[in-house]
Amino acid sequence: MESATPDKDIEAFRNMQLRAEDGWQNLEGDPCHLQSIEHSGLCLYLHSDGAFVIQDLSSPSHPILMSKLGAKPSMKQAAPDAVTS
Repeated sequence: MESATPDKDIEAFRNMQLRAEDGWQNLEGDPCHLQSIEHSGLCLYLHSDGAFVIQDLSSPSHPILMSKLGAKPSMKQAAPDAVTS
């Protein structure tokens, strides 16, 4: 079965960096995103904890094609300040 995305487009995607020049948006926000990955209609959302979502924006229902949870937040809590009298 032949891939819908040509090899050159996959290689271009592999060489992208997380920067505005490569099409990333909202780099200071959470999540940042890359719309229309190589003109495919797919959108990649990258969260600060490493979670990501790939969504098909070319379909009327905008289905989520893939998602992966990021790192869980630390369960450690700071010790409460000692109360002095």
